[in-house]
Amino acid sequence: MDDKNPNVSGVPLKYTANATSPKKPQRRVTKMSRRRYRKDYGAVIALVLLFAVVITFSVILIIRNEKKAPDAPETETGIVTESGAESESETESESDAPETKDESIRREAAEYVDLTEADVHDGDLILVNHNYAYVFPTEDVLLQMKPRAEHFLVSTLDTSLRSAALDAFVSLTNDLYDATGVGEVLVVSSFRGEEKQREIYQDRVDRYGPEYAAAYVANPGYSEHHTGLAMDLTVYTDGASYDIETYGRTEWFMQNYDRYGYVLRYPEDKADITLINYEGWHYRYVGLPHSLIMDSLDFCLEEYIEDFLPNHTIDSAVCYNGATGEIKYVDALSYEKSADESLVYYVKSEGGKTSVPIAATPYEISGDNVAGFVVTIK
Repeated sequence: MDDKNPNVSGVPLKYTANATSPKKPQRRVTKMSRRRYRKDYGAVIALVLLFAVVITFSVILIIRNEKKAPDAPETETGIVTESGAESESETESESDAPETKDESIRREAAEYVDLTEADVHDGDLILVNHNYAYVFPTEDVLLQMKPRAEHFLVSTLDTSLRSAALDAFVSLTNDLYDATGVGEVLVVSSFRGEEKQREIYQDRVDRYGPEYAAAYVANPGYSEHHTGLAMDLTVYTDGASYDIETYGRTEWFMQNYDRYGYVLRYPEDKADITLINYEGWHYRYVGLPHSLIMDSLDFCLEEYIEDFLPNHTIDSAVCYNGATGEIKYVDALSYEKSADESLVYYVKSEGGKTSVPIAATPYEISGDNVAGFVVTIK
């Protein structure tokens, strides 16, 4: 055995008293120390139990507060009484109400424009006929044509049109001149006030009778000439006037006027719809692409405004391809149009204020003078 390591055998040894290693004192366990130990330990247990009780009670309260009656309707705050009645509101909250189609459109649209009932009666696409009177604007919207008469003629110095119609007509007659050398298209009549229209109507009645007047001249207040968007045209050359639709040198004009936003307002085969006899001299500006769509579908303005467009709202917009002439119908909000395409859709007037969704830019909005608005995305 190694005296220096008395535990080499691995058996634990008790301390023995000797000179170098005094005996380790044993702790005395008394009754008092036992009672003190039990007391301290009991306090800890009591605190733990108390904490557990508090936690349990809190969880029960939370569950009871969150619990709803089985069939109780949800209110704006999500809290109901035990009887199931709404605590704050008798109506369904806006956040829980079904989303309407108009609300969805407004959310997804790039923007929307608020228009009034007065705006229904203004724009390049207004329909003015025996059923729909022209609403005269409070401000002058006309420009005299004489300063712009580069390659056309005017009958009087105060011959005037709206600016968009005038710009298009200047481009049309300039291109006509470049293509054919013809610069003698004469604007016989354009804008007429209500008093002037009354004079013309009465003159036709006096000279030809009321039936003739009704077939060729609109009643005062119901004439397209009030709009500043319509013209009566002829060709004046060598001291004589010629019908523009039959004059040989204006064939180019007859083949291309729709490419500049103009339509023949009273076609021969539409007299039963327009209630005006064929007028080969009366041209009306409606703008692009509407003139081309009307030509492709063989529509007069009544058919286009009253029957066709109201069926094509923003989710079934008319898509016209100016390069191919193709017409299709698309959802204007999701459709990605090409540079050659234009989109057209209708928005019904809501009365005092109408929020018109705009699917993309640039855009134009026109009232129809009937019941709504036409949006054109170019």
